Amino acid sequence: MEKVWKGNFIWLPKRKYPQLQETYQTVFCDKTGYHYTVALFRKIFSVQIPVKHMTLKVSASVKYRLYLNGKLLGRGPIIQGGDYNNCDVLDYWFYDIYTDISPLFLGENCLAAQVSLQTGIMSDYSLGRGGFAFEMTLELQDGTTVTYTSDETVACLPDKGAVSPKLQNGENSPPKSWKLAGFTDNDWDTAESQFMKALLERPIPLLDEQPVLAKEVKVLNQSFAARLTSSASLMQMNSVTKVAFGSPLTFVLDFGRIHAGRIHLECTGSPGTRVTMHISEIEGKIDSTVSFIMGKGAQEYQSWNLQSIRYLTVTISNISSSVEINNLYLVSSYYPVSQEGTFCCSDSLLNDIYQAGKNTLQFCRQDYHLDSPVHQEALGCTGDYMIESLMEYYTFGDPGLTRLDIWRTAQLLRAHDGVMFHTSYSLLYIQMISDYYLFTGDLECVVQTSDTVEQLLSRFDGYLGETGIIEYAPNYMFMDWVPVGKYNLHHPPKAMGQAYLTAMYYNALLQGEQLLRLCGKETQSSYWKQKAVQLKEAFHRNFWWEERGLYCDGLPGNETSDDIWLPDNLSKTFFSQHTNTLAVLYGLAPKEYHQALMTQVISDDTLIQAQPYFMHFVLNALAESGLFEKYGLEQIRRWRALLEECPGSLKEVWYGFDCDYSHAWSGTPTYQLPARVLGVRPTKPGMTQIEIDPWLGDLTWAKGSVPTPYGMVKVSVEKQHDGIVLSLYVPNEIQWILPNKESFTCITVNDAIVSDSCVTCQ
Repeated sequence: MEKVWKGNFIWLPKRKYPQLQETYQTVFCDKTGYHYTVALFRKIFSVQIPVKHMTLKVSASVKYRLYLNGKLLGRGPIIQGGDYNNCDVLDYWFYDIYTDISPLFLGENCLAAQVSLQTGIMSDYSLGRGGFAFEMTLELQDGTTVTYTSDETVACLPDKGAVSPKLQNGENSPPKSWKLAGFTDNDWDTAESQFMKALLERPIPLLDEQPVLAKEVKVLNQSFAARLTSSASLMQMNSVTKVAFGSPLTFVLDFGRIHAGRIHLECTGSPGTRVTMHISEIEGKIDSTVSFIMGKGAQEYQSWNLQSIRYLTVTISNISSSVEINNLYLVSSYYPVSQEGTFCCSDSLLNDIYQAGKNTLQFCRQDYHLDSPVHQEALGCTGDYMIESLMEYYTFGDPGLTRLDIWRTAQLLRAHDGVMFHTSYSLLYIQMISDYYLFTGDLECVVQTSDTVEQLLSRFDGYLGETGIIEYAPNYMFMDWVPVGKYNLHHPPKAMGQAYLTAMYYNALLQGEQLLRLCGKETQSSYWKQKAVQLKEAFHRNFWWEERGLYCDGLPGNETSDDIWLPDNLSKTFFSQHTNTLAVLYGLAPKEYHQALMTQVISDDTLIQAQPYFMHFVLNALAESGLFEKYGLEQIRRWRALLEECPGSLKEVWYGFDCDYSHAWSGTPTYQLPARVLGVRPTKPGMTQIEIDPWLGDLTWAKGSVPTPYGMVKVSVEKQHDGIVLSLYVPNEIQWILPNKESFTCITVNDAIVSDSCVTCQ
């Protein structure tokens, strides 16, 4: 629900800081003439009666860090949304709510905030101007209430030490005590009311943040090791490590595995001492660098942007006197977890693959689904988030983040007439809604987004040619990160991507007409269902090659293009795993072709090969064709190569380009293993009915748990000398079906042995 606060957005006074008022909307916009700015705000208020409850509502443009009496309450606001290569600002904005009263004192208190004006990552959006807003209501023990708002009683100051997101100059910043009530701010300015805006309440929980300490410390030049005293203290909280006077000293903190977090440093040294920190996911590959220049007295630094970090290489230079490091750690950030699915089996490799996907998913679950903490692309990467959502249903069981991403993407599509940067990803948005409904039963979400489903189907209908297939798409991206000669399936020429996009549209028609039928839009549903029938016939007619027993990737031609995302068409015919997988998965190919096609997909290395992202579709198509039992675990074990390079999290690709090692789109095994091996799959919306069809393959045992809206479903299956034993726990609210009951010699459900006559449980 929208809310207009009593308080306005406030900012630095225009008359004094005219050049620090406005900024670009996103990192894709023209940045000429804008100045990097961090504004500091202080509100002093008095508490004379103990506080029973606090409601503190906060928002900012672009980012804030909020403190109460020096304690960090949180940061925000929620990422608004948007798309790659987009400069438009959407017409909504969020606010956050804090209720922690533990930092409050009787007497004077200080509410303080740092607000960054500039966007720093691809998913950041700005209102185009600076702003900080709060409304704090204190319910006192005597039953009275008092409210404080963002207004002209707030003191403010630009932080002159905030040179850029990558450099903080403590010599020019106020001391860390500026966040406390006793700080003297006589030389600060008075904030100025700037504008009022209706705001939306944050619909998901505040993120959890926890300190992560290094597991190992290593000095790179051992001849300098003696100058770093008590280095083990760097692996402890609030424990002093000293760096003696001398030449620059470099040491490396290893945090054991990749985490999504921010660097936190507390230190004391001579003004001008520089701390340079190189951030790496793997050894030898620097992903980014931040620096801090010390000022007088005790200093505190925390990086603004979320990072993907395992190794932190720290160089302390310009050391004119000894330096004390009191704390140096990561503040890890992740979406809170209330229940947690599990999977383990007799193959330790599969266990490691499952856990690596779960780890990667956890640090990609922020206040929106990340592609990775390295890139932090905007909502346009729907293919990533669709896979992450499926993983989420089987691991953390909280669909709130998926619902919010579906809502935000709907706003984006409405604002841009159904166009997204990655053309095929907009079609996967419809699949994401369909999956969400199956796992949650949330019909309201389906109804709220039904107009965007129709909008997308209509837009792609306009791309069809006289051949009945897609002919006039603006581009054919995104297929996969696969180099093919001088081209890449990220944005392939028509001859490589036409059949893929046509197949994606066919599935969107199938999913879309069902969603519209759920909303009572029978006429529209019937119309798009007929369109799907026509498209299926055209797909087979145009792309099937009888002599190869395969579908080709597109029609060769001589079309030219002046768009960098659509290369000129080619006169050659191509064949890929991608097109033939989708032909099976979506039912475009006749049923009798399915197993032959998927056998070729797995065995024919002349086909353009899939990267880990598209293997999600390959594994689903193997299940659809009845070949998962033959090939599924063999394909999942290919993830060994990713873990050998970076244990504990997932690399973006098998090969082909410089990439990150924290990409959850590679995590489909974390969905596939509980869905296929444990065999838990929903058959009715909201998981009110599930199918339990375990399959061990070459495993001797497997067990695990899958979260549902009614609690955990637990499965244990084991091969014994006289057959296969199955043990289940299913919440009473869930109807379950065991389609292959005859495969098990003994079945126990909720501690009771199931009789031979029982096939379903009501």
